[in-house]
Amino acid sequence: MPEQHIDNEKIPTRLIGAIVAVGSLAFIGILTETVMTVLFPALMREFHVDTATVQWITTIYLLAVAATMPISSFLKRRFALKTIFLAAVILAIVGSLIMIVAQAFPLLIVARIIQGIGSGVATPLMINIILEQSPRSKIGRLMGVGSLVITVAPTVGGAVPTVLPWRAIFVIAIPLVLIAACIGMKCIEQKTPTEAAYLDPIQLGSIVVALVGLVLALNQGGVAISAAVSGKSATRSGIIAIVSLIAGLALLIVFAMSSKRAFSPLLRLGILKDPAVLLHACAYLLLPLVAIGYGYVITNVAQLSLGTTAFVAGSLVLPGALVGAVC
Repeated sequence: MPEQHIDNEKIPTRLIGAIVAVGSLAFIGILTETVMTVLFPALMREFHVDTATVQWITTIYLLAVAATMPISSFLKRRFALKTIFLAAVILAIVGSLIMIVAQAFPLLIVARIIQGIGSGVATPLMINIILEQSPRSKIGRLMGVGSLVITVAPTVGGAVPTVLPWRAIFVIAIPLVLIAACIGMKCIEQKTPTEAAYLDPIQLGSIVVALVGLVLALNQGGVAISAAVSGKSATRSGIIAIVSLIAGLALLIVFAMSSKRAFSPLLRLGILKDPAVLLHACAYLLLPLVAIGYGYVITNVAQLSLGTTAFVAGSLVLPGALVGAVC
């Protein structure tokens, strides 16, 4: 093999630093998500809310992530990578500070929205850096490194509530974010120039509302089923779920049609015509749904129905998180 080709296939140290820095922001987002899920019973007691209300801690975070990720392509073309990274850092810090001082449940919701936007910016940024800057033969390995940084979070998150008050995790998160910021600002490099990208408001509005509607439909569908099983009225939740599902699907069609006609679409859906890409996309969609669903159900059933402690509930999700991190 020619020496020049070998040099081109080496993984730059700064690239590793950039991946770890940006991946750390996604790690903190998933870490706090895992911690909050385990703490649902404690949060219900502290803020005097029921199960249907407390699960908005998770739902609103996922809604914010879902609403932010579709614009990652526009952000990457329009702004420098360091600017996007710095914005994600600021959002993570602001969200953590609000969580530390919040004494009312609505403030927790605001904080989770801010943190969700930060995670929605950071995760695609890490993937974009890997795909654009890594040697072609090393993309799989570096995607594994990035995924490892993120998937270790549930392992840590399941154990944290057993030894620390829930607000302490956000106190710890701030210096971790600052360390990641220092590494990222030193290691992130701009390989491609920015451009005057255009953000189509119709495409943006339709995809954001579509994703929010679909996530809300899942959430309210679960609330309706839970209410029906417990003998309570499920009419309101059921209606919201159906309306959200119809609106989400309708706007998804609007987005697909507008993207097909657009010169510079927000997302290029034509790639889904490839069966291999489509099947991988379906798997990527379904696996997080299953993982998040099981994480919510297992930890809450353990505490609310079986009377276990947060330590035991957190320990129940550790084996799966560890296997995911290793894989």
